[in-house]
Amino acid sequence: MLSKVYNSGETEEELKAIYNPEGSNMRNIQMRLLEMLLYFDSICKELNIQYYIDGGTCLGAVRHGGFVPWDDDLDVVIDRKDYTRLCNYMTNHPHPQFVLHNHQTDKNYYWGWAKLRDKNSESTYNGPFKDVSIQESILKYKGIAMDIFVYSDHVVPIINYGLHWVHKHVTMTHLIKNHPITSRCMYFLFFSIFKPMANFLGLLFSKKEFYGHDYLGNNVIHRFLKDRIFPLKSILFEGHEFMIPHDHDYFLRTLYTNWENLPPKTARGHHGLTYTMTD
Repeated sequence: MLSKVYNSGETEEELKAIYNPEGSNMRNIQMRLLEMLLYFDSICKELNIQYYIDGGTCLGAVRHGGFVPWDDDLDVVIDRKDYTRLCNYMTNHPHPQFVLHNHQTDKNYYWGWAKLRDKNSESTYNGPFKDVSIQESILKYKGIAMDIFVYSDHVVPIINYGLHWVHKHVTMTHLIKNHPITSRCMYFLFFSIFKPMANFLGLLFSKKEFYGHDYLGNNVIHRFLKDRIFPLKSILFEGHEFMIPHDHDYFLRTLYTNWENLPPKTARGHHGLTYTMTD
């Protein structure tokens, strides 16, 4: 069987040999993430919650049949209506190695979505983003992470942009380290008052045919037509079946444009985090 050759002239085997050969630190990180995804999948099946793999994880599934060779994180999407129930269950039924990481389990956590963390690894951040550097330096849990993004069809883009900008530049960047009490107060205002108000306005004024990151989510730019996302379809990812948007070409082209092509070698970086396995 002929090996797939990408736009760069590289084959899948060559990429694996360079970025994530078996036994390498990158591959060990990816295998730990796969364990975390399978655990998350088992919970969602138990609770009858629908989710799908998102972003670079979906890209890896479609283009590589697994992880993008240089990728060291994992993204999933869950609907807003199921998010609180999932978080409560994971908090009340703790796993011995993986922990739900959000503001309820760590008062120094200020992202607008939860992560699943591995307790048997540690990270250091050496990337360019000041807010990420500040946030990562004070976290209770610093292990390998899987993002649990929240999507909704009740989002008004201009409100989302405004909330995201203020949260990022006030709560996150300027206040966390020097004024932690102020930051916690700001977080309370955002998630107890401003976000519920935004949700109410979204019910009235949003275009329900669109689906995207909820208020204070990670991506305020992209929205997707719901009928191009649902119903979901299954795909093999590292030998296991998971769900992705049924029109994956539309989804990935919205995010990455020419998703079939590999980026230049200079753009094949991870997210600025260096992980050390402790087990």
